[in-house]
Amino acid sequence: MQPETTALTIANRLLTRTGDAMRRGDFDTFQECFSLPFILETFEGKQLHQTRDDLLTVFNAVRSYRAAHAILDLVRENVAAEYLDAQTISATHVSRMLQKGDILFGRPYPAYSVIKLVKGVWQINYCQYAVDELPQFNAALGCTKEKAPLTPATPFTS
Repeated sequence: MQPETTALTIANRLLTRTGDAMRRGDFDTFQECFSLPFILETFEGKQLHQTRDDLLTVFNAVRSYRAAHAILDLVRENVAAEYLDAQTISATHVSRMLQKGDILFGRPYPAYSVIKLVKGVWQINYCQYAVDELPQFNAALGCTKEKAPLTPATPFTS
């Protein structure tokens, strides 16, 4: 049986919704896009976010980073998305941070996400960012203190 909506459509909706919410400073909408616990991984390690306040800390840190570097927009494009099973989607997107005049800030970077169907709502369960040249941005992403367990199954738990 084929799913009613393509994996790419679901991934695109979440990218648009989280991007718009981040731009507007709308944490409530942003938070609705993530399941808890949520794991965020960078080259520095995995961060386990178990509460709304954990997500708010990262949300505010990333918004502060963007403001400090005059980043006006984040353009993201899904390059792949597929169902792993009926309740799990694997998606990869590329992000570009833009300053005034559509000037690229840093190099584009890829991100990988696991999206889970939780109580009838598609939410991001895990995200891995591959940002290699912006240590302050990685610091904003990894600003919480609780590290996630380093097990291969971690991204696929709900």
